Amino acid sequence: MTPRSTPTPLIIEVHLGLSLHRLGAIELGYEDQGFRVFHIRAQYCETYAELHREMSAALQFPWYYGNNSSALEECLSEVAKFDPQVRGVVLSVWNCSALLRKESDRDAKLERFQELLVHVGSEMAEPRGVVVGDAAASRSLVVLLHDEREPIDVADGSLRDIVISVR
Repeated sequence: MTPRSTPTPLIIEVHLGLSLHRLGAIELGYEDQGFRVFHIRAQYCETYAELHREMSAALQFPWYYGNNSSALEECLSEVAKFDPQVRGVVLSVWNCSALLRKESDRDAKLERFQELLVHVGSEMAEPRGVVVGDAAASRSLVVLLHDEREPIDVADGSLRDIVISVR
């Protein structure tokens, strides 16, 4: 058996100024590579509570999902974990400029959300615990940030800077 290389824990791709139709072609490319694609509609994620509801619905979390960061981390880490054919998970965030825009501490919450995604990506890239078959499969977590509008300025490429740059 050939050892698999460890994927990058979190990949953030920025697709600003694209139509949803063109973004769909990018998503299909990931599906063709064995990724599962989930759509997060940021216009319904203007608060952290709404983000939890949208993520729960989009990723079909179990009924007991706790609507908090710990539960999000746990459930997101489990998505496609036991399907050996899945290479990773893509969260396609549509209209990213709307993400958490009603939060008074938006910057801090966007940074916290990115930290959670990095942690989940690390868990997916280097799985631990029960091993089924030959070895636990490494997977990637990809976030596609989409908005049809162009960015004003993107500073360092963090999720927070990208989301805030679109007006």
